[in-house]
Amino acid sequence: MLNLPDADICVAREGEQVIIDIVRFLKERKKLSDIHGIYYREKNKIQRWKPNKIIDDLNSLTFHARHIVEKYDYVDILIP
Repeated sequence: MLNLPDADICVAREGEQVIIDIVRFLKERKKLSDIHGIYYREKNKIQRWKPNKIIDDLNSLTFHARHIVEKYDYVDILIP
């Protein structure tokens, strides 16, 4: 497994809907253990939780507003 000591949360596969739950977690309104499709660090151990929910209608997703971000770096790490 890839060792990323500074990473606390990782989204597996599509994150368009998962990111909303992560924001709710950051605002202390949700537990990480309730979020589908993530790996997270808890007590220095990596936890994997429920698989992502399938997005049936991809046309329902909005486009990213990348124009509002000054610098946009995208990193895609594939973990076997």
